[in-house]
Amino acid sequence: MLCIDDSESMQHTGAGGLACEALAVICQALSRVEVGQLAVLSFAESVQLLHPFERPFSAEAGAHMLSRFTFSQKYTHMESLLRTVVSTLQLAREQQSNVSTEQLQLVIIVSDGRRSPSWGDPQHWIRRAAQEHILLCFVIVDAAASKDSILDLQSVSYPNGKLTISRWMDTFPFPYYIVLRELQSLPQVLSDALRQWFELLKER
Repeated sequence: MLCIDDSESMQHTGAGGLACEALAVICQALSRVEVGQLAVLSFAESVQLLHPFERPFSAEAGAHMLSRFTFSQKYTHMESLLRTVVSTLQLAREQQSNVSTEQLQLVIIVSDGRRSPSWGDPQHWIRRAAQEHILLCFVIVDAAASKDSILDLQSVSYPNGKLTISRWMDTFPFPYYIVLRELQSLPQVLSDALRQWFELLKER
């Protein structure tokens, strides 16, 4: 499952067009090899299933998916995305009677990783995904300007009423993530993530 952030911040960083390019490249590659079913979601204020697992991928299907991205939504609800991901993958597994409950399911989330109050609390669903053998791989498309880099963002908290400032990435909730500084390499990063997943499957 590929999940692409459709929020306006993706447009501001120039990541939106490259995310669509990567989506097209990966979908075309997967359609040529027997790697199981593929689904595509867009997410921000709402989550939309653009391509269901049971639908074969085609050039027409790809064009339809790409036309649905606007990169104009104001907020990103990460908790809603993960809830949808887990429930959708559970249903997909149940509909295939010959699929082992131990089989890994891969989810690649492409976003700028900028957390806001609208994110909600994704921790519960991250743990739930791990329990369901769903591998979440977060590709963080970082800002080109170093002063805007997600690696430099700070998080403010008040444990026991005491002001504490820490790096945002020190508390990033997703255990498997890649910080992508060169936007042009996004298609290659996604390809590498898929290759590593396939290698992991062979070892199981």
